Amino acid sequence: MHALLSGLKVIWPSDGGCGFWVEKRRPDYNHILSADGEPMKGNADMPDVSEDVIRLKRCISSFEKGCWIGARDAEGMMRSYDYARFENPLMFQTEGLSYRISSEGIHVEPIYTMGRAKYEALRRGCVKNARAILSELPGTSDRRMLVGLHRYICDNIRYRYIQDAHEAIGPLIRGAGVCEGISKMVKVVCDMAGVPCHLAIGPTDDPDSDHMWNLVMVDGRWYNADFTADLCCEDTGRSWMDCFLVSDRTFGMVRDNWEWIVCDSEDQDPFLTRGLSFGSIDDVCGFMTAKVRAGCDRIDFRLDCAATLDQIRDALVSVLMETGWRGSFTVGTGGGRNTYFVQLN
Repeated sequence: MHALLSGLKVIWPSDGGCGFWVEKRRPDYNHILSADGEPMKGNADMPDVSEDVIRLKRCISSFEKGCWIGARDAEGMMRSYDYARFENPLMFQTEGLSYRISSEGIHVEPIYTMGRAKYEALRRGCVKNARAILSELPGTSDRRMLVGLHRYICDNIRYRYIQDAHEAIGPLIRGAGVCEGISKMVKVVCDMAGVPCHLAIGPTDDPDSDHMWNLVMVDGRWYNADFTADLCCEDTGRSWMDCFLVSDRTFGMVRDNWEWIVCDSEDQDPFLTRGLSFGSIDDVCGFMTAKVRAGCDRIDFRLDCAATLDQIRDALVSVLMETGWRGSFTVGTGGGRNTYFVQLN
């Protein structure tokens, strides 16, 4: 998905692997935007970068053979291409750029993966389906719209490696995709609804793979919204919202872009608002004891202290012995940071 430098070509492969694949480099948009989020007119490293983004978008959208941009080097060109593509998720007709550098600037030629007729048909299909989805979502507030979109994705989209899984085409037309495609779908719908939304990228435990999710603004505050993480927990047969409208602290992933955006509000935190966040294992034991005695067979919680699954399992055994409960049980991790579940069978 990211740039591989080879001679005078930049190739952007769109397949293979798990998650969001990069090669030695991650996109950096921070130099492109000012502190208030507006495109910068230029800086010491790359003058008129916003103009480069506009030129690239115009060139690619019009299926032009090529255009001149003002970037001083290939890295600046690639950052502009990153920004143009990720802020316009329906601009999916290229897999990269070929280029040449001269004293006049850089001349780029998009590497198109499809003809204009096919692209326009796919784009119209994406727009039509996104509008249909939006028309079914609650429109009384941005939060309710996002909650409805979360429910729609968990009910109708599957996490699968299929054709176009990394683009909005996957989930919007084929009903499946990976984190990148699903995040782009969310941005398409949010853009239509007028909800501020960006695509965030961060590293995973796999050094060759990155993850993509969304940053959304609700009531003037920014939140992390990882629709894919919640979707991937659907195999458990329940709806998860562990990574939906949460703070940076709760989400726990490092962002490699949009670093000036601070998600510090926890007023939408699903664990805090439902009283499911605890500071110690003793607190969790008291909570689990009450739940077992109330006849609950599913217990979800977050533990904001260092603990292992074995420690939580031992605590549960003590609770079950105290309450006299008999049967089998499962203890596992949830979709968010330090989140766990207990299933009593």
